[in-house]
Amino acid sequence: MEQFFDSLVPILGILCAVALPIAGGIFLATKNIVNKHNEKMKMIEAGLIPQELPKEVSKTATLRNGMLMLGLGIGAILGFFLGEWLGYEKLTFALMVCLSALTLGGLALCLCYVFLYRSNKDENTDIDE
Repeated sequence: MEQFFDSLVPILGILCAVALPIAGGIFLATKNIVNKHNEKMKMIEAGLIPQELPKEVSKTATLRNGMLMLGLGIGAILGFFLGEWLGYEKLTFALMVCLSALTLGGLALCLCYVFLYRSNKDENTDIDE
């Protein structure tokens, strides 16, 4: 019986780490779609015409998110190689990967801000569009 419970630990770990967030995301997306549909139906019943608002894509937000992801990825890879090269233990190795990813992610955001500031310096536009 003890062997059975020992074999359940990795299965439950995988389910909690992978299946639970996916199922939660699907549930929330479905709930959002149903709520929007119900709202539109109530507007139609009230005699109003529901209008779709156009989605505005902010180029600065796209650049900022892209640079953040690039910095996090490069930082994680760099932290992995530094941790392997320096021969850290498991906990220190994980900490090294996380801290280097966060550091380079923050550096990427700073570089993005400097880039946007310089590109918008001549124009009188706000950086956070």
